Amino acid sequence: MSTKVRHEENAHRFVLDLGKEEAVLNYRMDGEDIMNLTYTEVPKGHEGEGIGSQLAEAAVELARSKELNVRPTCGFVRSWLEKHPEHSDLIVS
Repeated sequence: MSTKVRHEENAHRFVLDLGKEEAVLNYRMDGEDIMNLTYTEVPKGHEGEGIGSQLAEAAVELARSKELNVRPTCGFVRSWLEKHPEHSDLIVS
């Protein structure tokens, strides 16, 4: 099992391998500079392990490194960002 989040740019998703399963954070680009984080899926057997947080953090780090803004339409990501105000400068509605 890998603990490193993988960015699949062509598929517009971040992936964390969990053995035979994977956790995914999907996104779409709204224009050239807004990463719209749309949906997070963590397999039921892995909920509560911080996996969604790892995916959200990887997405935000990539957005910051590429000077993108973030639109958190995914409820999980929106909640995660509320708990991490250090990233509030990236958020657009």
